Amino acid sequence: MGLKLILCALAIAALVVPTVVADEVDDLIRNLEDESEWVRANAAYELGELGDPKTIIPLIRALEDDHWLVRSWVSEALGKIKDTRAVDPLIVALKDENDRVRANAALALGEIGDPRAIDSLNFVAEGDMDQVVRDTASKALEKIPALPTQAMPAVADEVEDLISDLQYGTITDRSNAAISLGNIGDTRAVDPLITALEDSSSIVRLNAAKALGKIGDDKAVGPLIESLKDESSWVRTNAAEALGNIGDISAFVPLIEALSDEDSKVRSGAAVGLVVICNEIISIDPEYAVVWYAKGIALMVQGDYDAAIKAYDEAIRLDPDYSEARTSNAVAWNNKGSALADSFNYNEAIRAYDKAIQLDPKLAVAWNNKGVALAELGRYDEAILAFDEAIRLDPWDSRAQSNRDLVLEQ
Repeated sequence: MGLKLILCALAIAALVVPTVVADEVDDLIRNLEDESEWVRANAAYELGELGDPKTIIPLIRALEDDHWLVRSWVSEALGKIKDTRAVDPLIVALKDENDRVRANAALALGEIGDPRAIDSLNFVAEGDMDQVVRDTASKALEKIPALPTQAMPAVADEVEDLISDLQYGTITDRSNAAISLGNIGDTRAVDPLITALEDSSSIVRLNAAKALGKIGDDKAVGPLIESLKDESSWVRTNAAEALGNIGDISAFVPLIEALSDEDSKVRSGAAVGLVVICNEIISIDPEYAVVWYAKGIALMVQGDYDAAIKAYDEAIRLDPDYSEARTSNAVAWNNKGSALADSFNYNEAIRAYDKAIQLDPKLAVAWNNKGVALAELGRYDEAILAFDEAIRLDPWDSRAQSNRDLVLEQ
């Protein structure tokens, strides 16, 4: 409630601000880099109300802000301005770790109405973990006109002009050129786009990575693998997804490594790409246990625990001594149990935890989670036994001990 009141206060304050002159627009742009997240968020709101196209690039940069509140209000502002330059960055924001940011990004894409967002919004509308985000994406899709069944081919001069813009234009020119070249799909753009992966602007780099994924030329694989180390998480995300689109198996190991990225949207992008490449390898030779294992890891990152369990089962079938797959399968069952428990389906959750324990009896977290589910059902004696086993396996984990103490107070 407190947060909602603060947000409302920001909105009301913005309504009483008089018409802003150019100098004040510049001040608001500078405020996007203020130390206070409230100042940055309010600046984003006011810039959205003003609708000045010169604020697009600063706002797009602010989509990488460390605070979810700022990213959320920036997304909303971009939707109000309705500049198509924001489409690709907002599509990336649909993978943000915060559900409010994802919802506002979907809302903004609907307001802009660019058909390039249709596929991404469909994916979110069907698969996002949050119901509000799914509903918002569905409503956004209703506002976007469908793509024509057949686009007019680009003439040679257009491609050459865009390549020139990509090489010599302003940041805005370079970014827009990368987007357009990706949509056209002409392979003459591959080398210039590869060069653009080293552009000084992260906005240009992220759009170049996405464009290379759309074109799908194997020549881009090596440079995109290098982009998995880019300082910008948005660039790393688009590079991971582009590698999946290209489907070259040389990206297999780099994408596995990217699953450990510190940023959740990069991990999600790597998981999407890795599943595509695993499927490609499996279609050629389905007997590689390690590929099934990697697919299971990627599916777990995506939260698809049932599919992950099936992949791990296949890895174990192919190599019964594959201890890593057996342990990961146990973790997948544990995570599935947690998802069921979050939905208050405690009986099914306990069955999932039991499966995890069967696969790995030393998995302390599964014993602890089973204890929690049992306690929620009022089965306190059984819960204490589960907590006791979790404590025996991991005496340094205070959660099981705290949970045990709470049950004893019942």
